[in-house]
Amino acid sequence: MMQTILESVPGSRRLTVDDKDATLDLLETCLQEVPVYRWFLGEGAPPEAYRWLAQAMFEMNVHALHGVFDSDELIALVAVTEPDAPPVTVSEELKALNRHYMTSIDNFAERFREFGRACADAAVSGAIDIPINAVHPDHRRRGLSVRLIEPVLEYARRRGVPVTGSTTHPHMSAFYSERVDVLGVQTHRRSHSVDASMGPASRRHVGLIAVRHTREDRIAVRSHHPVIFN
Repeated sequence: MMQTILESVPGSRRLTVDDKDATLDLLETCLQEVPVYRWFLGEGAPPEAYRWLAQAMFEMNVHALHGVFDSDELIALVAVTEPDAPPVTVSEELKALNRHYMTSIDNFAERFREFGRACADAAVSGAIDIPINAVHPDHRRRGLSVRLIEPVLEYARRRGVPVTGSTTHPHMSAFYSERVDVLGVQTHRRSHSVDASMGPASRRHVGLIAVRHTREDRIAVRSHHPVIFN
């Protein structure tokens, strides 16, 4: 159902394994901009480590990816997963890369466990999730994220289904907040959490959103607080 909805977005289509290289190129470019991934991989991580992380994201979301093209160039993509999404099977190539980087990047296993615990602790049951939303730097400020995400929010709004969106970029945190009134964002900073409340509580509650972002060593994770769609 979700893929059918996204296929209505002009210039977009579902991504397949044939789009792997183009998808990795876009994700690799975007990942290197985001402070939390520099923390996650470590400041001294080799450039190819970002390619590995992009491949992990691609394989974990291969059935949920939808892209926007300019001629033959992939310029934006989104991953949208529904609660009944099928289990993911990763390739032997990725398993080997996982073993390599888990052991070769200094202190990576510790950061991996921390990030995983934070995400698991904030999971929202039964939600439609938007784990990836990426636009090439040369094509931003053209409304591409809006075109891809608003149909998902409208689908969820009509059905009263919760939605979680996750980002590690302050700009995307603002993007989500502009489209919904976020009543709370739970922020995990190593040893403690900070809750911030925003917006009026009088409008009807029909969804949830998660906003993950970072400023240096701060990781913000999925929030259990309700979101109100205007």
